[in-house]
Amino acid sequence: MKFGQPERRSLTSTVELRAADGESQKIVGQALEYNSQSQLIWGLFRERFMPGAFADTIKNDDIRCLWQHDTALVLGRNTRGTLILVETDTALTYECDPPQTTWANDALESIRRGDVSGSSFWFYEPEDEWTENPDGTYLRTIHKARLYEVSPVTFPAYESSNVSLRSMPQEFESLKQTVPPKIFKRMIEAQIENLRRLLTEQEPEQRGDLLILRRRLELEALSI
Repeated sequence: MKFGQPERRSLTSTVELRAADGESQKIVGQALEYNSQSQLIWGLFRERFMPGAFADTIKNDDIRCLWQHDTALVLGRNTRGTLILVETDTALTYECDPPQTTWANDALESIRRGDVSGSSFWFYEPEDEWTENPDGTYLRTIHKARLYEVSPVTFPAYESSNVSLRSMPQEFESLKQTVPPKIFKRMIEAQIENLRRLLTEQEPEQRGDLLILRRRLELEALSI
């Protein structure tokens, strides 16, 4: 188990508002469904979290609920009782009591209208195992991990081979800490090939950042 930058996972789920009589509105959402395989990540592996994966972290760690992953916009915190994380046999859910601020009220309105309806979470220090499938892809099974934060988000798209170029270096840096070297190298090689295809579609004056990123990945692959 290695410490690294948190990995982000997102999914389409129901984020909604609930309020008992006389109580303020609370944000209720599902962070993830256990034992359910993700979409294909980086075009190479799927992932599933096993029941109990976050049992220890929700008891012992200081975890936040953020608005759109913005650390300046804290909706709740488990150590202060404003964020409640509940783990069942099938899912990890959360309930957040947001602050009475203008920006939080705006966030509640966006959820009420259905403009924001997804959840995302960041985790780190995964204890996992990898198995290769007959088609050459892999299944990553995570038995235990620490939860960094949960967030209601606008675009809950699970990571895929179409990850944005801007986030690619950060995502690779986080996965480098935990993915087996053989698989990590294949991930890099696949993205280098994607970049080569993209470069042929760009005008010469627009190729600079792509060329720098491709070269960076090529050097990374050589070091493995």
